[in-house]
Amino acid sequence: PFVANYWNNQAIITEQDGQKDAALSSYKKTLIYDPNKYDARKKLRDLGKKKDLYKQFPETDVYDLIKKSAGKEVSKNYGFSYLLNEKQVIAYGEGGVEEYSTIVIKINTEEGIDKWKESYVPYNSYSQTLLIEKAEVVKKNGGKHQAEKNGSDIVFTSLEVGDAIVIKYRLQNYSYGRLSADFWDRFLLCAFQPTGILRYSLLIDQSVPVKYEVTNSAIKPVVKEIDEFKMYTWQMNDLQAVESEPYMPSLTDVSPTLHISTVNSWDKIVDWYSDLSHYRIEDEYELKDVYDSIFVNTKNLTDLKKAERIYNYIQKNIRYSHISFRQGAYVPQKPSVTLNSRLGDCKDLSSLFVSLAAMAGVKANMVLVDTRDNGLREMTLPSLEFNHCIVLLQAEGKPYYIELTDNELPFTSLPYNLPGAMSLVIPTYNVEPAKGSLQPIVATNRTPDRVIRKGTINFEGGDLLMNIDIVKTAAVTSSLRSTYKNLSEEKQQEKLQSSVGGSFKNPVSISAVKFKGLDNTVDSVTYSYSFVVKNELVEVGDMAMIRVPFGEVIATLDNFSKDKRNFPLEYWRYEDVDSYETSITVNAPSGKKLIEIPKSESFQFGKSTYSIEFIPDGDSKLHIKRTAKLERGDIGVADYMAFKEFLNKIIKVESKYIAFK
Repeated sequence: PFVANYWNNQAIITEQDGQKDAALSSYKKTLIYDPNKYDARKKLRDLGKKKDLYKQFPETDVYDLIKKSAGKEVSKNYGFSYLLNEKQVIAYGEGGVEEYSTIVIKINTEEGIDKWKESYVPYNSYSQTLLIEKAEVVKKNGGKHQAEKNGSDIVFTSLEVGDAIVIKYRLQNYSYGRLSADFWDRFLLCAFQPTGILRYSLLIDQSVPVKYEVTNSAIKPVVKEIDEFKMYTWQMNDLQAVESEPYMPSLTDVSPTLHISTVNSWDKIVDWYSDLSHYRIEDEYELKDVYDSIFVNTKNLTDLKKAERIYNYIQKNIRYSHISFRQGAYVPQKPSVTLNSRLGDCKDLSSLFVSLAAMAGVKANMVLVDTRDNGLREMTLPSLEFNHCIVLLQAEGKPYYIELTDNELPFTSLPYNLPGAMSLVIPTYNVEPAKGSLQPIVATNRTPDRVIRKGTINFEGGDLLMNIDIVKTAAVTSSLRSTYKNLSEEKQQEKLQSSVGGSFKNPVSISAVKFKGLDNTVDSVTYSYSFVVKNELVEVGDMAMIRVPFGEVIATLDNFSKDKRNFPLEYWRYEDVDSYETSITVNAPSGKKLIEIPKSESFQFGKSTYSIEFIPDGDSKLHIKRTAKLERGDIGVADYMAFKEFLNKIIKVESKYIAFK
C-alpha cells in the first residue's frame, strides 16, 4: 500500500475504466508516496479540468523581442547581451520541483560567437531530468536554424554577428529523504552583460511557508493566487551591465540577488546532516585496526598530538577523489570504505578523521563549508549550497580547523579560500543538541603563512652571484611540495632555474639546490640554492649600480590601474602570505665602495605594515632588512586609493638602485 507505482498503475486503470473519482484518489495517493511523479500531477490537473500550471506563468513572445532589438545599438564592449533571462519554478506541496528556463541572447561581436557557438545546459543527471524544448538560431532576416543537440550539449551552427539564440528547457527534480519536501533557490538579478528582461517567477503551494529576500535591492514581488498556489514574480527591465573589476567580490555579495527557501531554520539542516553522516564506529572493524596502528606504544599524548597523528595517517595513506558515481553530494562513505579504497572526497576524509578522533577521546566535528570564493552571502536563507567539508577540532581549549583534501598541507594550516568562509558546524549525533547557525570561519589558531628569505650578494666582474636560504611555512608549502617533491635533483634544479630566471632579463644559471621538508607535512619547507646572473651589474662611467633582487613580490599594480572602484577588493585573492621577512647582505664589487644608499622607509595601511631598512656596514657592505605583515581582509571602496598608495610606496622603494664607485 506504500508503493507509488502501484497506486499510479491503479489510477491509470480506473481512469481508462471511466472511474474518474477513483482515478483522482489514486493519483493523489501516488503523490503522497512519491511527490516526484510529475506525470501523475499532470493527470490530476487534466482530470480536474485545470489549466497546466506552467501555462500560468507570464509569457514573452521571444521572436517579437528579437525583432524589436534589431535597431538597438549595443556597445561592442559586450560580446553578447541578454534580451530575456527568465526562470519559472513550480514547487509542489508534497515535494517535487519543476523549473522552466528561457534565455534569449543577442550576438554583438565575434567574441560572442566564440562564447555561444558551443554551449550546454547545467544540470545534475543523478537528481534531475532535462528536456531541451527549444534551441535555435534566429537569423537577422528572421530565419530559424535548429541547433544540434546531444544530451545537455548544444552546438549553434551558422552563427553570425547580429543573430539571436533562443534556449528553452525544463528540469524536473527528484529529491528523496528528510529534506525532499523543501525547496531553495538563488537567482542573480544582474549580469556582466546588458539585459533587457530579467524575470524570476515562483508558483508554490499555499500550504508551504516560504521565505524570500532580495539582497542589495529593494525590489518587491508581484503576488497573485492561482488555484491552491501562490505566484511570486520578480522582474527587472533594461539593466546596465555590471562592470567587472579585478578581485571583486562574488556578484551575490554586491549585486541584487534573490534568495528563496522553505527551510525554516539552520537547525533543521544541522539535525538532518548530523543523522545522515553518523556511523556506528563499533561496527567498523577496519577502523579499529587502523586506530591501533596509529596509537601503538604511545602514552600521555595531548589531544592536539593525537589529532596530528590521525591527520598524518590520513594524509599519507588516503588520496582525495570525487567521482559522481562513487560519491553522493552529501552522504559520506563508511570509514571502512574510505580505508579499504584509500580514496575519499572532503566529507569522506572528514568523517574518517572525526571517527578516529572519537575513538581517541578527542572532540571533533564535521563542518560544512561554502568556500570564500563563492562569496559570503550565497546562503542568506537556510539552504544546502555548501561545496566543501572540513573538521573543527577542539584541543587544549582551543579550536583548530583541519583541511584534509590536500596531501601536501601541514597540520592546522588552511588554504587561502577557507579563512572567513561561511560554515555550519555539525554536532555529534545524539550527543550534542542539533542546533547551529551559519558562521564565518575564524581560524585564529591556524599556522601563519610566512616566507623568510636570507641572501648574500657578491660580484664577479659584471655578474651577480647570490646565495639564498628560504623558509616557507603553512599553506605556502603545499605548492612547493606538489611541484618539487617527486622530481629528481636534476629536475628540481631545472624547475627552480626556470622560476628564478623569470625574474631577470639576463641569463641565469643555478646550482647547489637543496630542499628539506618536502617528504612529509611538517609546517615548513626549507630550501637553499646559489645562482649567477650574467651582466647584472649596470655600469655608468666609473659607477656601478644594481636593483636589489628581493625574490617575492609584495606589491604590483598590474591589476590596479584604475583610480576608482565600484566594488570592494578581496585582498585575500591577491595575497596568500601573512608575513614576509627578507634579509639580504650586499658586498660591493671588488675595488668599489658604496656611494648611494636608499633611505629606510616604513608604511602602513590599516593593519598592514611594511618596513625596509638599508644598514651600511663600513663602506663596502650593506645589510637590507625588509618586513611586511599583511592583513588579508576585504578593502572597501573608500579605502581603495589609500591601499593603492600603500602599494605604490612599496614599489617605489623596492625599485631604487644601490650605487658603487
